[in-house]
Amino acid sequence: MRKPSVILIRETEEQIAGSGCCGKFEGDFARCGGEWVFPERRQIKEGMGAVARYLKDAFGDDIELTVVDPRNQLYLLPKIAHDVWHFRPSFAVSFRSLTLAFAFPAVLINGAVKFSRRIPSCEAVALAVVEAFPIRFDAAAVSEAHS
Repeated sequence: MRKPSVILIRETEEQIAGSGCCGKFEGDFARCGGEWVFPERRQIKEGMGAVARYLKDAFGDDIELTVVDPRNQLYLLPKIAHDVWHFRPSFAVSFRSLTLAFAFPAVLINGAVKFSRRIPSCEAVALAVVEAFPIRFDAAAVSEAHS
């Protein structure tokens, strides 16, 4: 039996090498005068990082968790196609996922877009995983671990 697939799609900071996700600002270069160069992207990245950590703590190896930049389409499109093929969501849901007809950041669960543009709380994303695929989830234990 295949594990549920969760894809977190979010941008990294501005690309400087013009080639995928490898050439980006890092560390001290991401700041100018003490401020983040792209604060909105930093905020999205940190928010999605919290979701990723929460899902990893809640489900461990029971889910396949992927975090990817939307510009990395050589990986993203085949990954979505693979999930659509395996989990077989409806035609409309599959079409939306495969044509990337949604805004970023986004969360795809089993080939279906669950959240787009605004990512809800970590707990809401975890509950969406449970709704899409029956899996054990103890929110209280995870919240206690994060406090």
